[in-house]
This record gives sequence, C-alpha cells and structure tokens, in this order.
Amino acid sequence: MAAPGVADLLRVLGPEPPRRAVLTAEGVREKSEAGGQEVDVLSAVCAVVRRIAGLPVLPLATSELATACITTNSARAWKALYDDIKTGDADFAAATAVLHKSLAAAVAALLAPKDAAHLLHVSSCLTTLVGQSPLGRDLGVLLGARLQYLADTLMRHGSIMRRDVRDAVLTSMGRLLAACEVPANDTVITVLRLLGHRQDDLLRLFLHIPMAPCLHLHPELAVNVLNRAKATPPAQRYPALALLARMSSAAADCLAGHEAVLVEVLASTLAFQLASPAGVDARTALVVSVLAQAAGAAAATLAPLLAQTLQHASASLIEKAKN
Repeated sequence: MAAPGVADLLRVLGPEPPRRAVLTAEGVREKSEAGGQEVDVLSAVCAVVRRIAGLPVLPLATSELATACITTNSARAWKALYDDIKTGDADFAAATAVLHKSLAAAVAALLAPKDAAHLLHVSSCLTTLVGQSPLGRDLGVLLGARLQYLADTLMRHGSIMRRDVRDAVLTSMGRLLAACEVPANDTVITVLRLLGHRQDDLLRLFLHIPMAPCLHLHPELAVNVLNRAKATPPAQRYPALALLARMSSAAADCLAGHEAVLVEVLASTLAFQLASPAGVDARTALVVSVLAQAAGAAAATLAPLLAQTLQHASASLIEKAKN
C-alpha cells in the first residue's frame, strides 16, 4: 500500500508520474508527449513519488540511462532514451561513450526485443547515436555477423505486428543498417536467405545500403531478386522491385540478358496497378519507371502503360496532399 499522502499525489500526477515533468493546462504531463519546458523540481518530486509507490525510477543522466539500456535491455529504459533524444535532453557524447564500450550488448538488444515498440526504440536510438559518432564501422561488423539472426527476429515478430507498426520497424531498421557499414558478404547472404524464405517484405531493410559491393561479390544477385519478383503476386512486388531498382542504379548491366523477363514483370505490375480498386501505388509506379530504363529498348512496349500509371500516381499524390 502506498504511504500516506502518496495516493493523493498519484491522483494528481497520474498512475505513472512523469519522468520529465512539464506543467500544462491539463496538469502535469510527460515532456515527450506534451512538449514544453521541464520543471526540474517537479521531476524530482515525481521520482520520489514513483519510488515510494514501488514504481520503476529511471535516471535522468544520459550516461546512467544508456548504461541501464545496455545492461538490462529494459524496454522502459530504451523508451526513455528514445524520448530524451526526441526532446533534445540526451547527451550524445555520454551515450556514445557507453555504446562504444558495449557494442555487442547493443546488438544483442536488437535480437531480444520484448515487442515491436521495444525494437523500434532500440533501432532508432542506435541509428541516431551512430550518426553522431564514428562507431558505424564497428557496429556494422557486429551487425553483419548477426544479420541473419536479426532477420529471423523480424520474421518472428513481423507476423504479429500491425501493418503500420511493421512499416515503422522496417524503416527504422533500414536506417540503422544504412548508418552502419555492414559488410557486403553478410548482406548478400541475408538477402539470399530472405528470398529463399519468401520474406519479400524484409528486403526493404536493404533499400539504402550500397549495392555495388554486393553485386561484385555475387553478380547473379539481381537476377535472383528478379526471379523472386516474377514469382510474387503483383500486389506484393514493391520490396523486390525497389531493391532491384537500387541494384540497377548501382550497376546498369546487372540484368543484362534478362530484359525480356524484366519487361514481363513490369508489364504485369503496371496492369495490376491500373486495375487495382485501391488505386495506383506511387512508390511502385516510380520504381517501375526506374527499372524501365534498365530494360532499355525492350521497355518500349511499356511506354503507354507506364505513362498512364504515372499519371494516376501523380493524381493520387496531389489528392493526398490536399487532404
């Protein structure tokens, strides 16, 4: 039972008193949610109330908070660090100093998330910290060695995520991989594994990673992705086609000799887009336009379909902007 007076404070501060407290017209709120200027004395009071009430108390100092993230992999701690980065309260030098000593533990945190939100917060924090430090190469090597396990983690959790949450997680993880220097060999092995398991959606992880080194190691990688796109229903082709566009931009001849198959895939994709009740997906339309250039003269037959699709995509984007 809460000590005398604490119950009254909890009624004022809420069942979970804020870690960084701000005063708003609605009362005391968490800074990450309400914005505004933190009231340090009020934050200290909230910490005391939380401790007396038996609630977890997370440190305000970035070095201590980052250490808690690494040593416990607590979802609450990572969320707090994520919030501090978002509100500008994080000390990047202190956080990167902790991360530098514990890169392996940081990678382990990615492989053992409690839920999708936990994974999103870990990956977002690491992406930001890597961008503020020279740790990208070292973290990239460690991530590369565990990349297949990370893909397995996303396979397990992805099937139970809402679509918008899954999109956010894949976007965040893709940014992290792009911020790190993941070895090309590890990327190739993981892409081939995803193709073999028909996990096309996870190919989005690699949309911002340099593809030239991967194609140098495995020249047939683009053809493997093309064949996977051909075997995939048109509604689900965006990830494979987007990765293929990335590859063709890195090596214009990566699909040499396979132009006819590429045109067949693009034509059926465009036809589906135009007939879809949901309307044309602008992302897919733009990716197809990039790949049409890779098909060269063979893509001449696509011109009418492509022009019509891009027109619909432009109209859709304009309509969304209005709304």
